[in-house]
Amino acid sequence: MSRKIVLATGFDQPYFPKARPYLESVALHGRFDQCVAICLDFLPSPEDQEALAPWCFTQAASKDIVAPHSNKCMQHGAFLVFLDLNADDVVLFTDSDIRMQRQMWAEEWKVLQGLKYGEVWVGENKDKNETLLEEASYLRPIVPVHNLPAAFTETNISQALCYNTGIVAATVQTYAAILEDYARLIGSVDCMFEHYARQQWLISYVLAFRGDLWVRNMPQTFHLHGCHGPKPGTNWNGLAHTYHGVDVLFAHNLDYFKN
Repeated sequence: MSRKIVLATGFDQPYFPKARPYLESVALHGRFDQCVAICLDFLPSPEDQEALAPWCFTQAASKDIVAPHSNKCMQHGAFLVFLDLNADDVVLFTDSDIRMQRQMWAEEWKVLQGLKYGEVWVGENKDKNETLLEEASYLRPIVPVHNLPAAFTETNISQALCYNTGIVAATVQTYAAILEDYARLIGSVDCMFEHYARQQWLISYVLAFRGDLWVRNMPQTFHLHGCHGPKPGTNWNGLAHTYHGVDVLFAHNLDYFKN
């Protein structure tokens, strides 16, 4: 049996109106084996579900989220319990403040099909050199930043890189490995930072210290975000966000930037 390539996202009822443009953009451009929207403690109306085909809407209880985050985001792998997939299937899990702007290129699809256990396809955060120690300073730290290396000793956070986990692709088995250590450590991280992006900080930390996981760098033409402001090369051509003139696949948190 061939592996499935699954696009998944999740949100609660108050967030549904904000997520809807993303769902509509995927309905227009997406060609995935399955598109799953995990709906926390609600389901859209039958009319909305029909209008947003081919999305499959799965109701889930927020109380069942493993290692829950304050904003209910499940990008650390908590979504796995709500999906019926094989260990080798690939999940592209995304935030919902995104627009899919075009169909996927053949070479992008090939990367998804070829992901192995331990391989995590994810892109840079602030820039390609941003470390966990630098990112920590933006997360409203509760303790002095210079004390953090002594608190997180499983890797050198002054060298380990921080990634933007608004879009991550990996096999189900790989996500399960991330979730295992994330769940073990999240209590310590919650005590160190107030900002919600502590979630992606911890995911990046896990990627840095686990010897069986490694990062495949996701290009800006696949996922372009504006979470630290628009990146150099970001433009709006009147129809789509571009990176050095190329329409990007997923434009993330860029609605504020239309020059």
